[in-house]
Amino acid sequence: QVTITTSGRVATKLIHSVNGRDKEITAYVQKLKKRCNDMLETYQGYTDFDLSAFTGKKDWLIRRSETNLSDFVADAYLSASEGMADIALVSAGEIRGNLKKGKINYNNALSILPFYTTLCICEVSGQVLLDELEMGARLLPEDNRGLLHVSGMSYTIDTAVSSPVQVDNKGRLKKISGSRRVRNVIINGKPIEPNKNYSVIGSKQILFRNTYGNRFEGARFIRPDFIPAYEALADYIRKFQVIPYTYHNAQKRLAVQDRT
Repeated sequence: QVTITTSGRVATKLIHSVNGRDKEITAYVQKLKKRCNDMLETYQGYTDFDLSAFTGKKDWLIRRSETNLSDFVADAYLSASEGMADIALVSAGEIRGNLKKGKINYNNALSILPFYTTLCICEVSGQVLLDELEMGARLLPEDNRGLLHVSGMSYTIDTAVSSPVQVDNKGRLKKISGSRRVRNVIINGKPIEPNKNYSVIGSKQILFRNTYGNRFEGARFIRPDFIPAYEALADYIRKFQVIPYTYHNAQKRLAVQDRT
């Protein structure tokens, strides 16, 4: 027990047992729970089909390949930029739930993007983007939470090529040496230019915190920390009310090839 007097003195006492609950505190907690539950159950939209990150007993498709949900989330990020970004990047590890057919509430958006991370917009060179895509492709065909899903661009990963990525003792991108797996990178209909700068929207988790070993070396932040990722997703759902059928299948932005 902690007691603070009006004069500012603090006294503590160890309580070995409690008989019953404080009625006022219990009532207040229940009021807060109801307010939270009401918010989580708020209707956002509807989908006539499932959007998936995994199947069965959490077989994480999204960590090995593009899915309709990865496209939808990436598009939600790009939409949140309001035209300030050329492309959006989403790491597979950010997405942790499926979106089932039927009504969509706010809790569904939170379940898909459960981590509190904000979106940022930064400017990087085409070469940095190529390096980060290569980093994300390094573990395929095994699961990789760092695999990058995209909006505003497309690319191909050739898994017959051994990954040229070298990482440091913390798993961060250190060096790329040798033939690359990533090819056919197209940004808004044009081949990527290594010396050109592009504006990118993504979570602080990958653009700044290097969660999956990404470095984004030399990134210049244009708009940091402007909206939580899950709020951007909820906004995008509300924008449509009914999710368009174009998201029924993956949109062929990420092609994984194996020539063996």
